[in-house]
Amino acid sequence: MAKPVKRQTHCFAPGCSTGYVSARKAAVKRSVFTVPNDEDRLKAWQRYVPRGDKLLDRTAVLCELHFEQRFIVRDYTHIVNGEVVKIPRGRPCLTDDAIPSIFPNTPSNLSKKLPQKRSSRTSRGEVLGKKRKVNDENELLSMEHDSSLDVTTNGERVPGASCTVEKLEHMKGEKLPSKYWSMCLLADAPNAIAFTVCAQDGDSVCFKKLVLCSAEDTCYHCVVFVQGKVVKKVDVFDVNAVESLLHSINEMVVCSGFEQGAIPLERLNSSNQSKYRTHGNKLYSKSCSGMCQDQRPCIHCRYLRKPLLNQASYKKRKARVATDYRASKKLIMRGRQLRREKAKVSELKQMLAKMKQSYSALSESNLQESLSKLPEKQRQQVQTCFEPAERKGTQGMKYSDKWLLVCIIMRMKTQSCMSIFESIK
Repeated sequence: MAKPVKRQTHCFAPGCSTGYVSARKAAVKRSVFTVPNDEDRLKAWQRYVPRGDKLLDRTAVLCELHFEQRFIVRDYTHIVNGEVVKIPRGRPCLTDDAIPSIFPNTPSNLSKKLPQKRSSRTSRGEVLGKKRKVNDENELLSMEHDSSLDVTTNGERVPGASCTVEKLEHMKGEKLPSKYWSMCLLADAPNAIAFTVCAQDGDSVCFKKLVLCSAEDTCYHCVVFVQGKVVKKVDVFDVNAVESLLHSINEMVVCSGFEQGAIPLERLNSSNQSKYRTHGNKLYSKSCSGMCQDQRPCIHCRYLRKPLLNQASYKKRKARVATDYRASKKLIMRGRQLRREKAKVSELKQMLAKMKQSYSALSESNLQESLSKLPEKQRQQVQTCFEPAERKGTQGMKYSDKWLLVCIIMRMKTQSCMSIFESIK
């Protein structure tokens, strides 16, 4: 097993400070690139790097300052459904033909200007169209000399030709892309014809693909619907172009979305209504174009499905808890109240037991001695309270005259009556 090469941490170019302590302290961050593994490319780099004391080797690195921006790839570029999609890369990389040619900290004659690369359709992000193959020379001759064609080879309108609905009505059976396609005449639009592919979603039937062709004076205006969303609008000039359009739409792989039954719409917040759309018995993301690369749902629908499922599950749990909340909450509150009352009763029982124990230990002589120290009225009140405790009941019990007088005075509400009793000794 070959030992891994230990790369340098600073730029190899003369006068460059990338990777050194001064650049790190200044918070200057630049991407660095290793030398190519190919011997020929390595020699080309060595010829361009102006350093005479040391030769560029496989341990050296060069920073992004020494390359033209066209050689630095900062994004992943994909063509999805005819559109260029760019995703930022975590780390930039170099193209295969990258050459270091910019050295700002050296004399200007050492920086060599490279010839500009000729732009192509793919470099501009355009999609190359498929060329139609001609199997027979006779077919080519017939295409060139057939007077019934409404368009020329470059797609321009032939003077004098007309676009009518009657020409489209002959597109039946074998002229359609497959047996699942059908042609429909519209009652409220006599100048339009719809070519449809239907699909069954549960109890409902919806249009999976629909091409609406409106006949105008000079062209056919075609609007393409995929899963209920407009994906294309184009003007064509003959019936053959309409047939080619139908074949291209037939090859499209449509997004399958996700079932509406798994996510009840009544359990979703109103704020999420702007994120999805319904077609048939399925849900689709508003960002879904209706097409995908394979039979699975597109990435927008897959990313939307999980949050909607989580929200519907949360609403379901919340509704179930709300129905059982009142009864369970009342039961819990009554249980807590019962425990508090039982605790109070137990405390009172303990206090009463202690009082009985202390009273039984108190002798009669000690009680009389303690009562003799009290004032006369208080002593009378205490004795009156102790007497019922020694009896089985208060029925037939006799009270002293002084105690009765005190009770009568306590029931009085006027000051004049109380003054009369106070004057009597």
